[in-house]
Amino acid sequence: MSLNIQIVDNFFSKKEYDILVNNLNKIAYTPATNSQGLYGMNHDIEETKENKWMFDKIKNIFSPGFPEMKELEMVYASFQMRDNKNNISPHKDEGINGHYTCKYNCLIYLKGEELTYNGTGFYHDTNLNTYVGFVNNRAMFFNGRDVYHTCLQGLGDSSARYTLGVFYGKKS
Repeated sequence: MSLNIQIVDNFFSKKEYDILVNNLNKIAYTPATNSQGLYGMNHDIEETKENKWMFDKIKNIFSPGFPEMKELEMVYASFQMRDNKNNISPHKDEGINGHYTCKYNCLIYLKGEELTYNGTGFYHDTNLNTYVGFVNNRAMFFNGRDVYHTCLQGLGDSSARYTLGVFYGKKS
């Protein structure tokens, strides 16, 4: 399947963005691992009345380009910190915690150096061919279950990066 992606710069208002970024260093992160080992640190998020605005904004902005999203639910969300200078790990986001089928991802770059290799790469067949560079407050919504993608930090100059990852799918 081919990449289906929408990118929005300045996704959050200045006030919304400042609230999120000013709290990134105040939350506790836990190690995030997969079959390839440790790949970063996460802080899981549950939807609450205090943060519902954030999830509503994602749906409102991206639903017109992804009509199927109206039938999906948010299945997992976390703040993520990555600083992986050693390798890349191409993957598809097929399931979350064994309970959900993940279809789409919303990845929002929150804090880091604005460098290409702090961003995300997407594959066509087996070739890494689409790079989305890191820009603070840039959001992308894409079909993460269908397309291999990877953090690009292992390929060149990069810094620690903080992101918000939100996954949409259906209970399996």
